[in-house]
Amino acid sequence: MRKVMLFIFTAAALFANVSTSTQKQEQKSKSTRQQEQIGKQEQLQHNKQLNKGKEKSISRNVTKTLNKIRSTTHTVSKSNSGTWRIELNPIPHILMKMRELGWNEKAFFLTNKDIGTSYYVDDDEDIIDLNAKNYYEAKAKMRGRLDRDITRKVARYIQLLNYTGQVAERAASYMKHYPKANFDNIEELAAIAVKKAYKEVIPEHINIYECRFGGNNDTYTCNNGQYTLILTSSVPTLLKNGMAYYSSTNIGFSKPTLTISFATNTNDALSKLEQDQQTRSVAKMIREYTSKLESEGKTEIAQRIKNRFVEKALTTNVSNTTNAVVNAINSGSPIAVLHIFR
Repeated sequence: MRKVMLFIFTAAALFANVSTSTQKQEQKSKSTRQQEQIGKQEQLQHNKQLNKGKEKSISRNVTKTLNKIRSTTHTVSKSNSGTWRIELNPIPHILMKMRELGWNEKAFFLTNKDIGTSYYVDDDEDIIDLNAKNYYEAKAKMRGRLDRDITRKVARYIQLLNYTGQVAERAASYMKHYPKANFDNIEELAAIAVKKAYKEVIPEHINIYECRFGGNNDTYTCNNGQYTLILTSSVPTLLKNGMAYYSSTNIGFSKPTLTISFATNTNDALSKLEQDQQTRSVAKMIREYTSKLESEGKTEIAQRIKNRFVEKALTTNVSNTTNAVVNAINSGSPIAVLHIFR
């Protein structure tokens, strides 16, 4: 009897241990599954955040590049294959990149205060203070001669602008011959071209002598008109023998052009414009509206609307057309929508 009781007790204890072990194993498995699920959810959320951050980064880059392009003179065209191209002047991009890379800021903004022309020397060798009377300021416009110290400053800035022009001209040439220049890499190519040009260009020494006011307080001419420095509200201008050598648009006596690919087709162009802060809302409306027209078999007018919109959006600000587009769509007239982007 005692052996039977011992067997029952041992069996019960063993069953209890097995049951407890099984329960612990199930709890552990459940906990592991929960941890795996939590890990998957966290990874999914992390991936969403990464993608969201990447989309914002792409959007910022598209907006930044388009804003630079819209601020300069350029033309837009569509090839027979459907590729959208932008023909632009690369100089503003090059100058902005030079400034970002730490080039002397006086090459991009120069004032009378920098030069020190608050006075000049008249023909009688008298120092005339421009701050004294309007009369003296008027006399300065009669080509008053600058003194030696001021002439040295003018000479220094002429040297700077000439050197900047040399580097920018070489960089523009490099960009023009890059085989894969496009909208997405224009900023990167500008930086590469500037760095390469800087390493190769040797600054030219210019002998500057007698400088005078060139007809107003913001113009200085030296070497009997061979060099003229003009102060503007933005990038100063350097003339050589009356021709613009360095300015915000002209470099090396010419206005260079660069053709870049914006999109491989119109739908690709719309996708880029949907990433731009300025054109996003209108681009989405145009895509949805033209898709509806195409589903109704009105493909020709839908394509014309998309083409007109893309061309307009790449040259001007279309954000102010939002209400007009909404009203035109609500009117039910595709022609009305088309006319908004004339």
